[in-house]
Amino acid sequence: MDADKEQFLHPLMAFLDVSNNESDRGKILVAAAQIDGMLEDIVRAFLIDGKQADALFDGPNAPCSSMFNKANIARALGLISANEFEEIDIVRRIRNEFAHSVHRTMQDPKIADRIACLKVGLERLIEIDDPAIADPKARFTMSTMSLVSSLYNRAHYVSKRSATLVEWPQ
Repeated sequence: MDADKEQFLHPLMAFLDVSNNESDRGKILVAAAQIDGMLEDIVRAFLIDGKQADALFDGPNAPCSSMFNKANIARALGLISANEFEEIDIVRRIRNEFAHSVHRTMQDPKIADRIACLKVGLERLIEIDDPAIADPKARFTMSTMSLVSSLYNRAHYVSKRSATLVEWPQ
């Protein structure tokens, strides 16, 4: 593999490696952290650089300090699709369940029901009723991998259509 491709694929491969070696809790936290970071990169790529953009993300009262707010802003700006937003929100809710309970697994009925709502990248498997998607861990892994893959280079493309400073008449 040439250096350019390796540089491009390295973060994605690192995510896959880390995620594959995790417990249920770890897999969910790693996927949510990856998606959260990608959302920040996507929104930042759209904004005009500067202290005001930084203030949106940094600090305890920053409006974009949560995954929920980042996803809402990305959707409101048209930077992610409605389907991506819905999937991100499901992953966020699953992450919150694991963050607030020590004894959760992906097999817990409440968690398994939420995971069953994940659909990105699984359309064909759902259509043919593939048994692989019946397992919550497999479904979560496949869906979040598809979501991460679809968001993977989004910040790069968003930066090409980012906001520009306009001097308004006084």
